[in-house]
Formats: sequence, C-alpha cells, structure tokens
Amino acid sequence: FGLEVIGTDKFPLYNCRYDKDKNLILELAVAGYSKDRLTVELVDGDTLIVKGVGRTDISADFYTIQNISNKNFTKNFRLNREVAVKSVALEDGILLIT
Repeated sequence: FGLEVIGTDKFPLYNCRYDKDKNLILELAVAGYSKDRLTVELVDGDTLIVKGVGRTDISADFYTIQNISNKNFTKNFRLNREVAVKSVALEDGILLIT
C-alpha cells in the first residue's frame, strides 16, 4: 500500500485506500477531536506522525457511559519514499491524509 504502521497501538482505527487517480488516502477515525487538537507531521521524508490531544476540560463524572475516546494518542506510519503528503483535512470525524 505504500505505508506500514509503526507500533502496536490500535487507536485510532484507520483505513488505507487508493482513489481513482491512484493517490494513497489514509483515513483515521478521530471522532471528538477538533482540528486544533490534531497534528500531522512528516519526519525524515518517510515517517508520518499523527498526534491527538484529549480534552482536559471534561470530567468522567459527567458521563454514565463513555465509549468515545478522549485520550492522547500518537500514530506513526512509515511511507514509501515515492509517497507524498499533499493534503490533510478533517471531515465528519475522519482525518483524511492524501
């Protein structure tokens, strides 16, 4: 696919696909995270680092059930050198990296 996951943490869940023009698209499920709490960085030309920061302004005391994650995370991907990151967008709780 042009990438591999570094590490074993399963959060956040992700999809990897190609569009009709054969561009690689990485989709990460980040429901509840706003743009200002997400960062995407390309390091050394082949390591994509996606980080999310959980909210600190809410308390577990407010919830009777809390299944939507609110934790800090780091997800690392190794990209093939020919894969370029062209855009990053947040749409409907999905972080799209193309």
